[in-house]
Amino acid sequence: MFRVVTACLVIGSYTIRLLYRRRFPKRSAPSVPVDGAVWIVILWPASLIFYISVGTMHRLAIPIPIWARWAGVAVFVLDLVLFRWVYATLGRNFSAKLELFDDHELVDAGPYRWVRHPMYATLFLSALSSCLISANLVVVASTTMLITAMTLRIRKEERMMRRRFRGKYLAYELRTGKIFPRMNLFR
Repeated sequence: MFRVVTACLVIGSYTIRLLYRRRFPKRSAPSVPVDGAVWIVILWPASLIFYISVGTMHRLAIPIPIWARWAGVAVFVLDLVLFRWVYATLGRNFSAKLELFDDHELVDAGPYRWVRHPMYATLFLSALSSCLISANLVVVASTTMLITAMTLRIRKEERMMRRRFRGKYLAYELRTGKIFPRMNLFR
């Protein structure tokens, strides 16, 4: 049953992405493209292994209580809402590749008001909730690879944004968190 739920949630996230890709067609980006193939290299094999090898997956199961797996479903559903908000806020500035357009703007509204990389935060959340839902070592291993790849990509994106927006981005870095909102508990 959790495979069906996961498949529905993944289809929902791809539907959101497709809707925004159609709404904001591809633009040319002459400045600083970075290879985005790492997503395909990590995500697709892990997904295929998870869904194809039904016979052996029970041997790689992690004993997670059923309530925790349903909590993973709830987190994934919440994550879809956040994912849509991020896409809507980015608008025409979104690109699946790491690239800047000639008329690219520094977005600091919506979730970007608190976090510089809310898209990656939603991907982290969906990856972690997938670990809970699947209760499987293969998914945990692929999530570890995904988080490593996203961390490296965030570093590249930060360097690219600093070069493009200079002082404006540095000021933005000072007032926002990278993945999680900055907690100014001792003001």
